[in-house]
Amino acid sequence: MWASIWVAHPYRGVYRIDLNDPGQPRVKLYTEKNGLPSYLKNHLFKVKNHIVIATQKGVYEYDPGTDTFVLSTYFKGFFGERNIRALKEDGAGNIWFIEDNSLGVVDLSGPQPETIYFPELSGKLVADYENINPYNKYNVLVGAEKGFYHINYEEYKKNRYPIQVNIRSVRAFGKTDSLLYGGYFGEVDDSLGQPAMDVYSISNKWNSLHFEYSTPLYAAQNSIRYSFLLKGFDRDWSEWTNILLRSCRPGTRADGHTRFTSWV
Repeated sequence: MWASIWVAHPYRGVYRIDLNDPGQPRVKLYTEKNGLPSYLKNHLFKVKNHIVIATQKGVYEYDPGTDTFVLSTYFKGFFGERNIRALKEDGAGNIWFIEDNSLGVVDLSGPQPETIYFPELSGKLVADYENINPYNKYNVLVGAEKGFYHINYEEYKKNRYPIQVNIRSVRAFGKTDSLLYGGYFGEVDDSLGQPAMDVYSISNKWNSLHFEYSTPLYAAQNSIRYSFLLKGFDRDWSEWTNILLRSCRPGTRADGHTRFTSWV
């Protein structure tokens, strides 16, 4: 009978201890040669009955057929290739996680998965010593620098503020600059969507774009962080930041489409 023990340390690597021969166990180290993005900063978890490794570039899953790790298709839909430090499945099947130094949960209770972040705890967790204990939906304990935090998740979901991100301006730069969007369409007080006539086709000489954005939820400004993705340019969502602007040079191609998306 095939039997093994998995062991991981963020600075010493991921190991599998083969116990098929109890008198002579075999130990194997898994590194970049075995599919992992790095042998450092890897964290071992069992989620959805799968052995997975949370890495700085997404969540990897063990493939016994090739004896390697591959980027998990299932988890990539939730986390992309971002820096995931901890994973924990609760009794309802939701997946709690820590991304960089921020707590979140992939809520699977509805018809579609929903990712919920807890910006109130950003920057308050202990790096490399993260601990999430989802006892039930009323009692979730999260280890922090000064003790632990108690979350009544059921009540938290009911009292979440609806957050909307507004694009304040879009500029294109070449030899000069041009304002493409100033925060609204039509008159100042109009609440119009983008008319078809205002969908721009930009010449490749305007190869630098500048976006400014914010949310009008002023009561939570101190805890709000932004992530952004420029479709056709970025491979994945950016790191979380409180910076309210983004500048980029998509290149000199005149064809194709570029779309800016923000996330809070």
